[in-house]
Amino acid sequence: MDTQGYDLNVIEGAAGIVRRIVGLQSEISVTPLYDGMPHFTESLVAYERLGFRIVDLFVVNRLDDGSVLEYDCLMIRSDCSTSKSSI
Repeated sequence: MDTQGYDLNVIEGAAGIVRRIVGLQSEISVTPLYDGMPHFTESLVAYERLGFRIVDLFVVNRLDDGSVLEYDCLMIRSDCSTSKSSI
């Protein structure tokens, strides 16, 4: 999802089917870019409460000083089975 600060609203609007969602990708901001947009930690807590866990974070944008501004957060349902592979 990339709904310009409304990702949590979108997923909360899917409350009736959220258990059927296996994975999601949401753009989360370290520094909120829009009025009323949640801080990335608020988003992560909300997604975890809905039963998701982080698979990976990908940098979307950085500030001039190199610090991260936004991530794409890839998540899956916590109850999805995973297998560990050896390297």
